[in-house]
Amino acid sequence: MKRSILAAAALTFAAAGAASAMTDPGLLSATDLSEARQAAPTSDLSGLTHEQVRAIEAVLYSSDENIGAQIRAILN
Repeated sequence: MKRSILAAAALTFAAAGAASAMTDPGLLSATDLSEARQAAPTSDLSGLTHEQVRAIEAVLYSSDENIGAQIRAILN
């Protein structure tokens, strides 16, 4: 009985952790990451800060034409 309760609790925590990782506000969505890579293909988009993520999202959803240069400026 104890084992099944502990197993259920472990699964609950694991599921909550996975859901949290999928909605982490510090990460670009898969779509945004793909668009950023297309706009600035040589840029390293790993290890972004929350501020960089928000700035890149703002650039991607703006009507500006020079998105690649803006993304590179955010990363430097």
